Amino acid sequence: MLRCCILLLTALLLHAAEESACVRQVLGLLPPGTSARVLTAVDDAGIQVDEVGVATSSALAVSGQVFHGAQRVVISEAVDPVYRVQARGPHISGGFMSGDVLLVSCWIRAPEAAGGATGNAQMRMQVDGPPWGGVAETVTGADATWRQVFAHGVVAADCAGKDLVVVWHLGYQRQTLDLAGLVVLDLGPTVDQATLPHTVITYPGRAADAPWRAAAAARIDRYRKGDLTVIVHDAAGKPVPGATVTVTQRRLAFGIGSFTGTKLLEQTADGLRNRQHFAQFNRVTTPIYWADWGWPAQRDTYLAIGSWAHEQGFAMRAHPIIYPGWEFLPKALQALKGDPVALQAALVDHVREICAATRGFGYREYDVTNELRYLDDIHKLVGRAGVAAWYAESRAALPAGTKLAINENTILTDGGATGLNQQIYLDWVHDLAQLGQKPDVIGFQGHFGESLTEPTRVWEILDRFAKTGCELQITEFDFNTLDEAVQGDYTRDFLTAVFAHPAVTAFTMWGFWEGDIWQHNAALYRQDWTPKPNGVALEAPLKSWRTDATATTAADGTFKLRGFRGDYDVVVSGGADPWHGTVTLGESATVAATLP
Repeated sequence: MLRCCILLLTALLLHAAEESACVRQVLGLLPPGTSARVLTAVDDAGIQVDEVGVATSSALAVSGQVFHGAQRVVISEAVDPVYRVQARGPHISGGFMSGDVLLVSCWIRAPEAAGGATGNAQMRMQVDGPPWGGVAETVTGADATWRQVFAHGVVAADCAGKDLVVVWHLGYQRQTLDLAGLVVLDLGPTVDQATLPHTVITYPGRAADAPWRAAAAARIDRYRKGDLTVIVHDAAGKPVPGATVTVTQRRLAFGIGSFTGTKLLEQTADGLRNRQHFAQFNRVTTPIYWADWGWPAQRDTYLAIGSWAHEQGFAMRAHPIIYPGWEFLPKALQALKGDPVALQAALVDHVREICAATRGFGYREYDVTNELRYLDDIHKLVGRAGVAAWYAESRAALPAGTKLAINENTILTDGGATGLNQQIYLDWVHDLAQLGQKPDVIGFQGHFGESLTEPTRVWEILDRFAKTGCELQITEFDFNTLDEAVQGDYTRDFLTAVFAHPAVTAFTMWGFWEGDIWQHNAALYRQDWTPKPNGVALEAPLKSWRTDATATTAADGTFKLRGFRGDYDVVVSGGADPWHGTVTLGESATVAATLP
C-alpha cells in the first residue's frame, strides 16, 4: 500500500509541477487512478546513435508537438543484423521490481515517405548489458506524419533491479527516421496491460474496396478452384438425366493448420477442447526440438503428439531436426566447438536418430534446419557443406517422397522492409542447390509485430522466392498486438493474400489458444476458448473455402461444378441403389458413375 501511495504521489507531483508536456500527455492516457513513476523523459537529448558507417544523425527542432526536438537518423543502406544501426535512450538505473509493468512511449516518423508504412524500426526496452534481456518491444512502421508508439511488458526476475535502456534497431533498409518524445513509466505490479494505451496501427490495403481484393478473388478462382464433371450412366451405358448428385468436400487441398504445442494431449477439459479445435484444420506442425529442454527429455511427448497427428490423418510437418544456435542445442555440444569434425558427426548422428524415430508417422515434410540467416554458430564451424550433409542424411533416412524444408524469420514481416534478409535466405537456397541438396519447401515464419506488410508487397516477396521452383509455405504465423480490430483484419487479409498466391501450399499458425502460445496477445482464442476477432477472421475462410453442392444431372447425364481443389465424396442417386465414390479435384477431374 505504501509503495502504491508513493507512486501515485509521484504522478500527482509531476502533474502539479507540469514537468513535461510529453510526460503529461502519456499520463493522461492511463486508466484513472493508475500509479506511475517516471523513469526517463527526453525529447532528443540523450538519444544517441551508433553510426557504423551507414548512418548519420543530427538534432532538429520540432514545433506543434508535445516535444520540442527530435533526433534524425539517415541510414544509407540495409544492414544485417538490423541492430547494427541502433539509437539509444538514456541509461535507466535499477529500482523497479520483478512483476512491475513498464510502459515505453515514443514518437516516430519517416519524413521522406510519400505515404504508407515505408519506415521501419524496432523499439526495445532491455537490460543495459549482456545478455540484453528484454522487458518490452515492438516493431513499428512509420510514414511522414508523427506517430506515437507504445510498448509495455512485465519485469522478469532476471531483469529486476538491473539497469535498463531503450534502444531502436533501425537497419532494415535505406531510410530516414525521426525519433522524439521518449517516456518510460513504472506502473507497478497491479495494472492490467489490456487497459494501457497501445499503438494505433493499420496497413495499406485494409480498406474494404482496396483494389488488391478483386485481384485476390480472381487469383483464388484461377489457382484454388477446379472444374469437376460427374457423368452418370445406367447399366446399359446410356446417360441418366435427372439423377441427384451430392458433392461434399472432405479436405481442402491448400493446407491450413497450427503448431501443436506440448499441451495437446493433456487429459483435461482444456486438452480435449484443444484437440477438438484441431478438427477444423487439415495439417499440423509438431515439435522435435533437440535441446536439454527438448529431445531426448521430451522424446515420449513428441512421439505421442506425432502418433496422434498421424492417427487423425493430418498432413504433418516436423520442426526442426537441427536448430543451429548454441542456445537451442544441448549444452554438451559446446564441448565440441574446437573440433568441427566431431561436432558434425554428432549432428549427423542426431539427424539419423530423429529420422529413424519418426519415419513411421508419415510426415509430409521436415524442417531440417531453421533460422540460418542469423544463427551462424554452427555453420561457421561445419560450413555450408555441413548443412547440406544434414539434408543428404535426412533424404537417405526418410521414406521416398518426404519433403525437406528450410525455414526462416523476418522475410514477409516488418512492412516488407526485408530486402537484405530475403537475399541472404535466397543465397542459402541457391547454395544448398549447388551442393545437390535443394530444399523442397521454403518456409516463411510470419511472426508479425506492429509493422504490417501490404498484401501486394507480400505477393512481390513471394514472387521472388517462387522463381526457385520450390514449394512455399507460411509456417509460423502470429500477430502480436493489443489492437484486436486490426489483428482480426490483418489475419483475414494476410491469409487471403497467401491463399491467392499459386506457389504457396500451406498456412500454419504458431498456436491459437491463450493457454498454450508463446506470445499471449497473439492468441486467436482466449483462455476460456471464446474467439477473438482474429479467431473469427480465421473461421470465416475455413467455412467459405469449401464446396458442397447437390443438383441433378442434365439431359446428357452430366453434372458440372467449379469448386475448391481438394478431396470430395460423391453420391449419385436415382437408381435402385445410390452410387458412392471419391475424387481429388485439381485443375479438373471427371467422375464416371454407373447406376443399376
